[in-house]
Amino acid sequence: MRAFVIPRFAFAAVGLFATSGCSVTVSAGRPTYVPSTAFVVSERAGQRCIHGIPGPDSPYRETLSGPATGPDLVAALSHIPPAARRTAVAAGIEPLLARLLIARSNEQGSGQQSPEVLALRQELAERVGSLETQLIAMEFECDCVRGLIHDVLDEYAESETDRQLALTIASLVVGASTGIAAGLWDFGNSRTDAPALDQGPLITSLVGAVATTALGVAVVRPAEREIVYVHEHNILAPIVTGEDPNLYFPTFVFRLLTLARAEGAPTPRDELIAEWTRLMDVVVESNQRATAELILFGEGGIYDPALLALYQSLLQELGATLDSLARDIDLLSRSIALALQPTSSTP
Repeated sequence: MRAFVIPRFAFAAVGLFATSGCSVTVSAGRPTYVPSTAFVVSERAGQRCIHGIPGPDSPYRETLSGPATGPDLVAALSHIPPAARRTAVAAGIEPLLARLLIARSNEQGSGQQSPEVLALRQELAERVGSLETQLIAMEFECDCVRGLIHDVLDEYAESETDRQLALTIASLVVGASTGIAAGLWDFGNSRTDAPALDQGPLITSLVGAVATTALGVAVVRPAEREIVYVHEHNILAPIVTGEDPNLYFPTFVFRLLTLARAEGAPTPRDELIAEWTRLMDVVVESNQRATAELILFGEGGIYDPALLALYQSLLQELGATLDSLARDIDLLSRSIALALQPTSSTP
């Protein structure tokens, strides 16, 4: 019997079969080693997504006034809808609005506005005018980070498609090559005095079958790769903890997220956390929940595609919640405009 050597590509194919589809081990924190095959979400690009100045140096992270107190101030606000007053409290302008309404009421019938009323109106207009800007800045950050993640996930999917195409072509080549080789070998045996028990053609066919099967399995089993995403500035964290010590959010925006819309009703933050919990229940296994939360709501680390897509979904829900708060600002502006309308004097 002739000696037969199994081609090296057969071992390579079996190796692909054994290693394809290996899952990524996700981990929290900045990795000490980044594999050359890993995808990376750029930290520098992430920093560019921060629209405005976070931290105590930002003009929108100042300490804001609380709700109006005292019977005179509270009485002056009696015609302002509760939902609009909630936004005024979040913005720290409820006492200012009450003082303006009182001052304006005191000068009714005089035919002109006093310097005090003009100054109060100017300050109130500037404060209300900045509210939408603060909200838009946070929406921009959500959308910008989601865009970075989307680009990396698209690059990841394209790489996987290229891998599958390469393996599909390899499978076709191996199948055709081994089939031709077995046929030629068998034809050669029939034209020579080779022993009848020469199993070379059969072995070649078997090797081809194993190799093409392994390559086929490798095509349908994704070869997951690490995605490194370190996000020390993580705007999801304050939502989970209910506190924003690093002042990632403008004070007004965070207060609006954490104030109930009505007595006994959930806050926008409560509703957001409930939706985040539902999304996590779908994607994350219970035994991986603690690690996933450390990554998602901490400084990031090594993601797999599913977990990174989940982070993107959490950002999308936060962005949608922020977008819904624009209605609260509109209601406040409209309520102030109605309250400051000139009243017709009775002759």
